[in-house]
Amino acid sequence: MYEDLRYIKTEELIQQSLILLLKTHYSIEKITVKDICAHARIGRSTFYTHYLDKFDLFEKTIKVYTISFETLLSQRFLTNDISESIKIIVTELNKNRTEITTLIHSSFDQYDLEKNFQFILKKHCVRYVQRISKYKSFSLPIPFIVELYTANSMSVINYSLENETSDDIFSFLHKLFDNGLKYA
Repeated sequence: MYEDLRYIKTEELIQQSLILLLKTHYSIEKITVKDICAHARIGRSTFYTHYLDKFDLFEKTIKVYTISFETLLSQRFLTNDISESIKIIVTELNKNRTEITTLIHSSFDQYDLEKNFQFILKKHCVRYVQRISKYKSFSLPIPFIVELYTANSMSVINYSLENETSDDIFSFLHKLFDNGLKYA
């Protein structure tokens, strides 16, 4: 991995160009390396210095946002207030709303940001439920609770990326999660 600031900035420029092209073309298949280079105002040789092809670029761009989401969840799921964690996560994700929404709507084969987010959410929900299950026994199967929390969290994330959110949504989420665990 290069640490040269010019190299890093060029990669960011190429990735941003891809995202903007995806926003208008909606599909990686319809975009060419020539399109990306023209939008980024770079030569093809510069593109190929950084990426093997447009699919390598797409994969690495998805990976950047996946790693960022993983880091964010690792920091936020340490608290016992899952609804407050989701609120903070949504606030952070909204800083890159356009990029994330575009990538979620532009999945291709195994390159699927939404599935990556779901996988990470599920992993952290499992850890969260396992941690609280030390203090509370559940009448419902833990895998069901995890699926429910993951689906609800992903729904809130998707909704917040597409719409404005209000404190009412997070208040409802808090009641849903808190009361859900009381009766689970």
